[in-house]
Amino acid sequence: MRVRSILRLCISPALLAIAMTSSARDTTRTPEQERLAIVAAIQSRLPDTRPADWIPDAMNFGVSGRQPPEVRPFNLDNATNSADVLGIGRKLWERKFSNGRSLSNCFPNAGKKAATGYPQFDSKLRR
Repeated sequence: MRVRSILRLCISPALLAIAMTSSARDTTRTPEQERLAIVAAIQSRLPDTRPADWIPDAMNFGVSGRQPPEVRPFNLDNATNSADVLGIGRKLWERKFSNGRSLSNCFPNAGKKAATGYPQFDSKLRR
């Protein structure tokens, strides 16, 4: 599996280099002719790889036993529960520093509706 992942990392720049050099030589080729030239160049340089191994994306997950990534909903467990995340943020926002102030004291109106005042433009300074 490591060899395949290393090959994929090497093939992507190789595909780009081949595409750039081959298109620079002849500008009268059609896209299909260009694709066939790239495929032939890669097959001549890497005869042991299949075209399915050239594209490491979602279309290629079923090939050779690879599994798709695990997808979990946001609220599946307590670690990623949105209420817990918001509670942690509120606790940090209201936590008092050693001088008795909190982050909410650093902003006018305790930071509520702060986004409505920005971006500010000073017509005298023109910025």
